[in-house]
Amino acid sequence: MLSAHSPSALLLLRTALVGALAMPVGAGAPLTAQDRPLATDVLRVQWVVPAAPVYAGQTFELSLDVLLEGDVEGAGLLQLFPQPMELPIQVEGFARIERMQVAPWAVDEAAARVVVDGDVAPADGPFTVEGDPDGVVRYRITRLAQLPRSGAVELPAPTARYAIATEFRDDFVQGRVPVDRIERNARGSAATLEALGLPERGRPLTFDGAVGRFELLAAVEPRSAAVGETLSLRVLVVGATPFHAVPAPQVDAGDWVDILGVTRKDVEGGTEFTYDLVARSIEVKEMPPVTLTAFDPEADPPDYVKHTAPELAVSISPAFTAETFAPVAGRGNTTSGSGPGGSDGFGGSGDAGPGEAEEGKKLLWTPLVLGMILSLAFLSVVRRRMLLARGASDAS
Repeated sequence: MLSAHSPSALLLLRTALVGALAMPVGAGAPLTAQDRPLATDVLRVQWVVPAAPVYAGQTFELSLDVLLEGDVEGAGLLQLFPQPMELPIQVEGFARIERMQVAPWAVDEAAARVVVDGDVAPADGPFTVEGDPDGVVRYRITRLAQLPRSGAVELPAPTARYAIATEFRDDFVQGRVPVDRIERNARGSAATLEALGLPERGRPLTFDGAVGRFELLAAVEPRSAAVGETLSLRVLVVGATPFHAVPAPQVDAGDWVDILGVTRKDVEGGTEFTYDLVARSIEVKEMPPVTLTAFDPEADPPDYVKHTAPELAVSISPAFTAETFAPVAGRGNTTSGSGPGGSDGFGGSGDAGPGEAEEGKKLLWTPLVLGMILSLAFLSVVRRRMLLARGASDAS
């Protein structure tokens, strides 16, 4: 039996006092592993894979869920970086996946910020889902992803680094300062994601690799043009983000329309393609058909779909060339007050102008001058014959 003054008794008393002082006021007894909803930690990270099948080339959402005991403050999470984060943890996961392409992080000012694979990323939450233990909330980190080839892909176990404290002190300068800061690492479980190959049966010859659910809208400027003038046909592929890499829709130009070129740009709601077209005949009454063949993984059942843009009517007039004006060259007084629709069809009155009058005068004087020249020549011949005859008589 230990005496109150023995060294062993004093050591036990000191240990008990230190433990009592280290316990934060009002914290109560610490949770045991059996009492905690997350069993062994205040944080857990796990993959959330799509419930529906994923096809090669399809753009889908791949997520990481972070589960916390209560909110960030309730879990005792501390900031890891000089820049404060609403979810102060460092997650690693997406960058470890091989054979998968991921889109850049989307900007979402309303979402919580978290560091993922070295970048600041948005996280939705906190929220709860059915089946979660009481007191557990979730944050979801989502990226657009794509598997270019079919087959199974392993999702390595994700990790999350964080710091916690169970005791704080108030500092006049720094405010609430953690006393027992501890950094930990949570490790989730690996998962497998399989990409199905696109079906060979029923694949149209016009299929260029577009996978997803899209819609085509079209517009043309101008709606009226002359033969040889350029028209701009703009086609919007609704739902095609830059990550979809949708090919340019096919334009069936036919025999009377030439395609000079096509450009693409990303716009709100999709991808816009602009075709520069030239009509070579007044027989062109509408823009050529525009189609996009895509594989729709959300169809029931998933299948190939041919999207068609509405046909747009246009008015093509004859080309304005030098030959067009040749029949009326030098005619008409364009400064007359008759305006468009004159007797010659190009805004003139049809009256002869100064140039035309001068031409008439030239035509009138030409035969007169020619007659005078012939008369003088005739008189010269007659006079010469008379002189010869007179010389002959004098000689005799």
